[in-house]
Amino acid sequence: MDLTFGDIVQAAQKLTPPEKVALIKMLQPDALSIPITRESLIAQLEALRAAGSLDNEVSLYGKYARPGFDGPTEEELHAYLREVGTEWEKGLNEL
Repeated sequence: MDLTFGDIVQAAQKLTPPEKVALIKMLQPDALSIPITRESLIAQLEALRAAGSLDNEVSLYGKYARPGFDGPTEEELHAYLREVGTEWEKGLNEL
């Protein structure tokens, strides 16, 4: 009997919380040995979407955005990051 990823997800959703913890601990060593790449993460996301695991999830995109918030411009942000990134050089020169 072959199980699809969707079948496994559905079966895992029926587990009790302690059983879910045990399942995660059993699978975790294998997951740690697999190198994480952008492509593997995209493949995992697509598999979850295909299995319907994300159908009832609420998107947080823009949910906490503040209307009228005028943050720094891109130039100001880059200037600040440059300044923060070179602070150590100033401290080194003072020594």
